[in-house]
Amino acid sequence: MDRTNDVITEYLSLAKPEADTKESVDVCQKIQTVVKILYVYALERKVSIDVRLPEQECAILGHPQKVKQAFLNIIKNGIEAMPQGGAVSICVKQESQHVIIQILDEGVGMNEDEVKRLGQPFYSLKEKGTGIGLMVSYRIIDSLHGKITVQSQKGKGTTFTIRFPLHNCKNIIAIN
Repeated sequence: MDRTNDVITEYLSLAKPEADTKESVDVCQKIQTVVKILYVYALERKVSIDVRLPEQECAILGHPQKVKQAFLNIIKNGIEAMPQGGAVSICVKQESQHVIIQILDEGVGMNEDEVKRLGQPFYSLKEKGTGIGLMVSYRIIDSLHGKITVQSQKGKGTTFTIRFPLHNCKNIIAIN
């Protein structure tokens, strides 16, 4: 029942129309929130989560809940990719006019064909997966003018690199 509810919730978040109003979202704060949510889930699976965040705020323009959902789906998949336990490393940095988020796992990894299919509707490598979570994440990232790349090797793990345009809210001039 819980699984059905999760699938329906993710599917509805895709189909739900939203106003196009975006706001400044602190990526570091969202990553910290997601790690807190997944902490016990990771612990139960013998997975540690290492987070490295910059001292400065790394803000993007987006929808806070959707940004959180995208990170949640990707990090949760990383945890689930390690049936024997392991580590997920998350690194956020600011580079030029971009915020870069790298999520690395020590999981089972994927071959080139599997990586190419990620984000496609209903494609999953998990026995009980629906493929909706990553599809939602890819669409959210794309809708915020972000780019996602994946590097993976069977038996070695996977690295998701997400690049968003930096939103410098200090440079916004209000016009009355």
